Amino acid sequence: MFTTELRLVVKTYAPLQVLEWKNVTKEEKQPIFDRLQNSFDVDFGTGPNSVRRITNVWMDERYRNNRSKMQAHYKKNIHLPWEMRLEKPPKRIHGEPEDWTYLCTLFETEKFKTRSEKNAVNRAKLQINHCGGSKSFVRHCYEIGDGPGEVNRVELYKKVHWNEEKGGNGAAF
Repeated sequence: MFTTELRLVVKTYAPLQVLEWKNVTKEEKQPIFDRLQNSFDVDFGTGPNSVRRITNVWMDERYRNNRSKMQAHYKKNIHLPWEMRLEKPPKRIHGEPEDWTYLCTLFETEKFKTRSEKNAVNRAKLQINHCGGSKSFVRHCYEIGDGPGEVNRVELYKKVHWNEEKGGNGAAF
C-alpha cells in the first residue's frame, strides 16, 4: 500500500524538468514526503538507516520507471513529425505541456540516446532474468514460508527465477 501511494505521489508531484531524481531539490521532494506522512504513520527522520533515505531510494526507482514509460510512449510515436509528437503526450503525464516538450527534447539528445542504447545492450547480456514481478524478495519469502529467515536461498532463487509455464530462465532447476 505504501509503495503504491509512493508511486502515485511521485508520478503526480515530482518535477519532470530535471535530468535525474538526484537533481530534484530537497525543497521539491518535501511535498512528496509530506503527502506520504499525512497518509501513513511514518517518521521520516534523518540518518544512514532512516526511513527517509530508503524512501528516497524508492522514489528514485519510481521516478526512473515513470520516465521509462514516457520514453516508451515517445518511441511509439517516433515515426510522427516533431510537432505531432509534441502534441501527443502520454495520458499518464501529470504536469504542464512544457514538461512533455522538455522530455521530448531530452529523448532526442545524443547523450541520452547513447546512454539508452548502452543500457539496452547491457540488459540484453543478462543470462538469467528475474521473473518475480514487482514483489520484494521479502514478500516472496513470506509467501513461501514464515519470512526471510525461514526460507532457504535455493527456494527463493527458484521462486523468482523460474517460470512454471516456460521453464527456467537459464537456471539449473
